[in-house]
Amino acid sequence: MGKVKAGASRPLAELRQSAGLSRNKAAVLLDIGLTTLGRYESGENDVPFGVGERMAVIYNAAFEDVRLAIQNTKGLEMYNSGDTSTSKRKRLAPQMVVRLSPELGKRIRDWSNDTKMPPEQLAIELLEEYFDDCDDADRLEALIQSGEMKTYPAEEVHKELASLAAVEG
Repeated sequence: MGKVKAGASRPLAELRQSAGLSRNKAAVLLDIGLTTLGRYESGENDVPFGVGERMAVIYNAAFEDVRLAIQNTKGLEMYNSGDTSTSKRKRLAPQMVVRLSPELGKRIRDWSNDTKMPPEQLAIELLEEYFDDCDDADRLEALIQSGEMKTYPAEEVHKELASLAAVEG
């Protein structure tokens, strides 16, 4: 996992390098220009919040480490990219940052490529679907516990189906 050394002169560059990424490869993965990444790493430009989030994922670093690296790069800040005026830029904290296993990260990136959906949007939709499924399971459990719905052992169902098939045959 990427960590910034205390007193690092170019903390963002060190995070990238500790992830084993060239500046060119990182720029491609971050979907930004090579010059833009260079300006972030040198402290010339503030970093949009979304880019900071992607850095955490791509560099396999904790979001807080990326935020600190940005802050320690000549006092830069992350900002909401929807704010175009520097004076109006809102300093934002993340709503949630999730560290994915490399395998899960790869699965999401692959699925994202297949569906042409941004990985962040895909992850949100998958989480929403998962929670909907959990809610459905909770409702079913409540129906079963209240007696409004009954469950049957698989063996009993197989026997019943076999007897129905014998009657029809």
